[in-house]
Amino acid sequence: MFENPQNQPRSPAYQATIAAIILAIVIIGFFVAKSTVRGIKQGYYDNQDGQSYTNNSDGQSVDLNTLAREYRAAANNSGTDWMIDFDGTDVEAMYSLAEQSKGIFTQVAKRYKQLYNEVLLERIAEELNSSEFAKFKALAGL
Repeated sequence: MFENPQNQPRSPAYQATIAAIILAIVIIGFFVAKSTVRGIKQGYYDNQDGQSYTNNSDGQSVDLNTLAREYRAAANNSGTDWMIDFDGTDVEAMYSLAEQSKGIFTQVAKRYKQLYNEVLLERIAEELNSSEFAKFKALAGL
C-alpha cells in the first residue's frame, strides 16, 4: 500500500500510523466544518434587522435571539454542546425566561429551533422535573 523509494513494503505499524493520522485529520475537519456552519447560521439570524425583536405580554421589547440563547445557556451550564444532557440546569433562570417569554413563547421556540435544530419545549421538559415543568408552563402561559 505505502511503499518506500526502494519498493520495499512498509511495516504494518507504519501503515496503521498513517491511517490513524488520516482519520484524525478527517475528524478534525468535520468538527471545524460543523462549527463554521453553526457560526454562519447564528450570524445570519443575528443580522435579520427588525425581525428578531418583538413585544412580550408586558409590552417589553425583547430580542428573540437573546432569549433563545439564554434558554440554551440555562439548559447547558457548561456551554459545551455535548455536555447539555449532563451539566445541570439553572432552574431559576428557566423560570425567569418563562416570564419574559409570556405571550411570545412560540416565536422564541421557532428561533431556538433555527439556531439549535432542537425543539425548545422538549429540551425544557428534559431539563426540568415534572413539578418544575408545570411551574414553567404556568409562568410562560402555556
